[in-house]
Amino acid sequence: MGVPSGYLSLTGGKNWINQGTLTVGGDDYLYFGTGGGNNTLTNAAGAILNLSSSYATPLYYYGYYGGTATLNNAGTLNQTSPAAIRSRAASPSTTPARSTSTPARSPITLT
Repeated sequence: MGVPSGYLSLTGGKNWINQGTLTVGGDDYLYFGTGGGNNTLTNAAGAILNLSSSYATPLYYYGYYGGTATLNNAGTLNQTSPAAIRSRAASPSTTPARSTSTPARSPITLT
């Protein structure tokens, strides 16, 4: 994403379809739900989503304003950082460092 300590916010019912390669790296993150609405990131078949950010939650859902956050993965999801995917309301957890390549899965709903 290329912004120091930056984020991209999906709000107000936005749908984003990744059909190429999307890398959330550095200390960046995707921020779901700051303006409510049902927000969706779809990693399409053949697409790649790389989560290599050092930020604690590279996919971050903030449910204060309502709405939902959904990740539909029909492509490849690579997580190469110890970061977790969780919501603001979730209890803290630690995820061991790992490098994974995940094939297509059912949608992940961040609540």
